[in-house]
Amino acid sequence: MKRKKIGFFHGNDTESVEDPFSKAIAVKKAQIKQFIDNCFTPSGVTESREFKSSAELIYMLREFDNPSMKLINEIMNESGYQLTFIAGVPNWIVYIKNLDFYLD
Repeated sequence: MKRKKIGFFHGNDTESVEDPFSKAIAVKKAQIKQFIDNCFTPSGVTESREFKSSAELIYMLREFDNPSMKLINEIMNESGYQLTFIAGVPNWIVYIKNLDFYLD
């Protein structure tokens, strides 16, 4: 005797139901990555180099979104940014894009 599943489901057993929570996280991650890519690059000239902690990046994104430190670290790792420790505090090495725009 074949048993039926209890509850609501769409399609047959082999199809996976798309999770709206994971989709929302993916959209949030893409938006944060786009913001970071618009502001910084993982390589560049020494004059445009800065050190940003994950907490500083979260502070920069406070008006845009409220990301977790884990999400910021994941995005920075995937984007190829290097991590260095300054006085025991981990900082990302970032290069500011369009630095000459600010110097004029």
